[in-house]
Amino acid sequence: MPKTIYSITIAVEDLEEAVKNYESFLGVKPTYSPGYEVLFTECGLKEIGVDYKDQIAVFHLPGIRFILLTGFDKETPIGRFIRWKGEGVFMISMEVNSLKAEEKSLQAKGKRFVFTDNLETHLGTVNMIHPKDMNGVLFELIQTPKNMMKSNKKQWRGEGKNGE
Repeated sequence: MPKTIYSITIAVEDLEEAVKNYESFLGVKPTYSPGYEVLFTECGLKEIGVDYKDQIAVFHLPGIRFILLTGFDKETPIGRFIRWKGEGVFMISMEVNSLKAEEKSLQAKGKRFVFTDNLETHLGTVNMIHPKDMNGVLFELIQTPKNMMKSNKKQWRGEGKNGE
């Protein structure tokens, strides 16, 4: 069972314009995370067209993050999403205690996962429930490591060097 909503990712066509809009609405400045290119390359996602270099802005609010994401081109997953559905909620990320237990439980209920093997990221271990099994919404499940360095977790939460 998910512990909490970790983040909501919103697909946008124009990141600069979207940042202005959300900055005005939320009243906070975003943290840009160009390191996603390195992260996803390490996970092997770049090979399937996921490339988030300089195309992400993260707004940190108490207990949740709003992530704005734009596609590198029209053939990346984000680019295709925007082309087919327009701008909007792309993914909801949920933190879980045990990803393996969640996968087993959800697979028993007929849910399919996007990746056969879980991905190891700077956030922890992740996998995604196929959007066709969740009424068109992509859900990411994240199991954060128990021994995650506090500085890394603080930086992602916006409490570290990039998100003062």
